[in-house]
Amino acid sequence: MPPKRPTPTTFDGWLGSVIEGLIAPHGGRPRLVSLLGVSDKTVQRKIAGATPFTVSELELIANVVDVPARKIAETALSQFGGTVDKGIEKLMSEATGIPDELATKRVQKATRGMTADEIDNEYEQGNAVAQLPAGDEDDDEPAAP
Repeated sequence: MPPKRPTPTTFDGWLGSVIEGLIAPHGGRPRLVSLLGVSDKTVQRKIAGATPFTVSELELIANVVDVPARKIAETALSQFGGTVDKGIEKLMSEATGIPDELATKRVQKATRGMTADEIDNEYEQGNAVAQLPAGDEDDDEPAAP
């Protein structure tokens, strides 16, 4: 019986744990080595959470195990934070280095005195996708004199 792995403490560790469980019936770690085109040591680091999986690697794995990549990530987030939302908050807190409570206070302070419409407008502006102006397909060529 293999030694029991320690409980993951990072999102990457939880993601590795979820992937390891899903890939086991499909060839396990040797299948990951072949699928990802990396060494066994690299797969070990990815499973342990020391090296993160890329989105493209997650998509490849999802296709093999026939589970949507989103579901794999949501499972890892749930295990990491207790729920998907709490997992996202915890992950964002770690990425920014700002504790959840402080981040919430900053948002509250920044929006103090604003109406709901003003807050919605700020949110939409922050999440707006840049639109490129319509034009010719060959815009990168200089204009004729």
